[in-house]
Amino acid sequence: MKKFLLISLMLLAINTDTPSMDMEVSELSDIAGYITSKKMTVDSWQVTVKEQVDRKKLERVIKDLEQEYSLTVSEDENSLKYSFHNTHKRESIVEYYNVIIPKNERQNSELVGVLKGGSWDSSVKDSYQLRLEKMIEKLFTKSANKFACLTTGEDGIMGSDYFIRDFVKSFNVQQIDTQFDTVKNSMHKKLIYGYIPLWNNKITIVDKPVNLQIAVIESETGDPIYTIGTPILINEY
Repeated sequence: MKKFLLISLMLLAINTDTPSMDMEVSELSDIAGYITSKKMTVDSWQVTVKEQVDRKKLERVIKDLEQEYSLTVSEDENSLKYSFHNTHKRESIVEYYNVIIPKNERQNSELVGVLKGGSWDSSVKDSYQLRLEKMIEKLFTKSANKFACLTTGEDGIMGSDYFIRDFVKSFNVQQIDTQFDTVKNSMHKKLIYGYIPLWNNKITIVDKPVNLQIAVIESETGDPIYTIGTPILINEY
């Protein structure tokens, strides 16, 4: 797990393009639509929006969020973190925010918004798109960075190789590269990344565009579990 997380962070560190917001393209909806069309289940999904924000503006953001969400403040040697959660509502989509203010004033402060859920259907899709639009309109700009990921599994009938081949064909995935985990007894099998021309968000690695990562692991029963991220996976999985 740590190995794949480090790979994702390394890719992010050498990013030369900013994966800015494009409200006309919904990568998560594309992925979820493909998964459900194959009669597979969306086990979890998450969209993370990040933007560097001026400290004075963040003071106003913190005050506004305090009116709607429960606030928890934490601190370490490097930064002060304000976490906003809704502890009262039970909804199919969870929404929360983090404001991270470095103690070093020369470093940029960051606003992070997250939408996440554990299922997907037409109702969830409509609600997600509406809430994302409201989130951007209220707190972010179209220069914000958007990262999406989705996890799905299968019962082994389709097979990992078939799933990957079909996904690649359906999305016209290009610039494909695969890394295998050689650690003995590791649950992880491989990490695949590539480029989908349909999506505008991308990073560039050694002059190659990348906006797709797929992590393949094995469940306790030996069946494959896929975590699909765009433009890269930024969360531990």
